[in-house]
Amino acid sequence: DGNEIKHYQLDETVESKDHILSSTTMTCDYSGNIWIALKNGKIYAYDNRTDAFQLRVDASGYLSSPVLNNILFDVDNRLWLCMSTGVYCWEEKSGLLLAGLKGQCANCIVQIDDTEFCAGTNKGIYRLKRIKPVFLQRKRYLFPRKCMSNHCVLSKINYL
Repeated sequence: DGNEIKHYQLDETVESKDHILSSTTMTCDYSGNIWIALKNGKIYAYDNRTDAFQLRVDASGYLSSPVLNNILFDVDNRLWLCMSTGVYCWEEKSGLLLAGLKGQCANCIVQIDDTEFCAGTNKGIYRLKRIKPVFLQRKRYLFPRKCMSNHCVLSKINYL
């Protein structure tokens, strides 16, 4: 109602301060559901029926020591995960699938159009094209820098 603040517990076994410290992102999918992703690879979705957040994805069941940096729901409401080891796609029936940038730390991802994305990594920015439902083909952007005193200014983009 806008006049009351409610504290939601994500997991009974972890103290709430740990969720705040490890929180990665909060977003909505295209159906209007609220999602919270934690650095440890756990992703929760809000359930209207129970007025609680339910664990929907646990990357630790697929990867050892997962580090989740960001999530994105694409226009098809498919969930993409930016992990310390690449970009992954989550599907309820298939689980967690490596989609691209294997071995690279993917920090963030945005969708450009129906089949193309840009992902920021520790080695640069990549343009990713979906060639199958979940697998991505990559091309890297190069950003030449013009440095002025202590500040670097990004100039034109060279596309490989």
